[in-house]
Amino acid sequence: MSEISDFFKKLLSCGKTASPETVPALPLTSDKVLEDKDCILQVSYATDTGFIRETNEDSFYADGKCLHKFGESENDTYTDTADGAHVFGLFDGMGGEDFGEVASEITANTLKDFHEKFIAAEPEKYPELMNEVCRKAGADVREMIRERGGIAGGSTFTAVCLRGGMAYAYWLGDSRIYFFNRADGSIKQLTSDHTVAMAKLAAGEEPSPRDHHSLTHFIGMTKLGDNVIAAACEPVKFGTSCVLLLCSDGLTDMLTDYEIADILKEKSGSPAEKLMEGALAGGGRDNVTCIVIEKTEAPAETAENQGSETI
Repeated sequence: MSEISDFFKKLLSCGKTASPETVPALPLTSDKVLEDKDCILQVSYATDTGFIRETNEDSFYADGKCLHKFGESENDTYTDTADGAHVFGLFDGMGGEDFGEVASEITANTLKDFHEKFIAAEPEKYPELMNEVCRKAGADVREMIRERGGIAGGSTFTAVCLRGGMAYAYWLGDSRIYFFNRADGSIKQLTSDHTVAMAKLAAGEEPSPRDHHSLTHFIGMTKLGDNVIAAACEPVKFGTSCVLLLCSDGLTDMLTDYEIADILKEKSGSPAEKLMEGALAGGGRDNVTCIVIEKTEAPAETAENQGSETI
């Protein structure tokens, strides 16, 4: 709690965006250290409107393989080589504000437009690039709202870049990124929610239920404008048996971290779809979106699979 408290004390005292947050680097979960060229990524994604909302205001981008279709519910899986760079993002349009579904779509498309820049860049350039994405998306969201006669609106922002056996996480708002260790079944939240509730807790105040979904940082915010900076954690070692989960609060409002970990322990089927189904079974009170990325050892080539292509 101390790291989160320090972050929001700084936020409240200076009125500006805080410096990037950090969490301790996590260990590899396997004694067998493999190069990325000898590994694969097993990716699943799922999104659903839920039972209460009329529209799906979530959007996501999966590494050039999928850009969420505006407002739709969908789920799928694919396998890809772990070598090289990979970029994933998930965005939750702000419910109750103007044009949330458009704000999240704009943000997803902006990350897509920067994809090749991330592929070509070295990891030390990722923070600068990610903040360019945030600035461009924020300006476009504010312009969209002005053109449509709205007053306020925006989107959360979560993104992960994978390269060289490391994961680089960035975020604004209360959509989350989790690291799951299949070796011991543990789960760790890499992000910290940018909400009024967390700010009040840091200041020793009691938050109201509404405060838990009132964001202090998001794409499209006008208070900081182009000066908003995505929070970041220390690069995380991402080896075999490691799993990353990007999700909107439609999942975390319905399932506890322990319930999420129990679902991720299962090895069959699509983990993103199972998480989505769990959130719907828990009430489905909001749009729910998940991206699950697991790194595993590539299967040995056989006469059957030699030369086969990943999706």
